[in-house]
Order: sequence, then C-alpha cells, then structure tokens
Amino acid sequence: FLYFLGTEVSFRLGLREERSVSTDELCQHFKLSRNYGNARVSDLHDENLIEKVDRGEYKLDLIHSFDYIRALKAKYGVES
Repeated sequence: FLYFLGTEVSFRLGLREERSVSTDELCQHFKLSRNYGNARVSDLHDENLIEKVDRGEYKLDLIHSFDYIRALKAKYGVES
C-alpha cells in the first residue's frame, strides 16, 4: 500500500511519469517471488485500495485509500 501511495505522490510531484505500478515492478523492487507479489496485489485490490489499470498494472484508489488512512488513524489514536 505504501509503495502505491509513494508512487501517487511521486507522480503528482512530477518525479514519475506513470501513475500505475506493475506487479513486475513491485516484485523486483521488494525482491518478491512473482506468486507472492501477485497475491499481495490481489489482496490490495480485494480491499479496494488499488484499482486495475491494465493487465498487471495497478494504481492507488484514492477514495478508498483516504478512508483506509482515516480508519488507521482512528485505530491507532493518531490526531490530525
């Protein structure tokens, strides 16, 4: 999730050309097996935190991500 969030911020700052992240990129960056990487991406997609852009390409789902961050803040007692 944090990698997708960082990608979105980097894109908005003009530090990255693409908003989406491929499962191959994630696996390479974190040194994950393809099966494990695909499973984690599937988990994030099932939780509506990322959305599919194309085959093997995903981007952050901003609306659901903000809700997720709010829920985490409440769970851990973090004040804005």
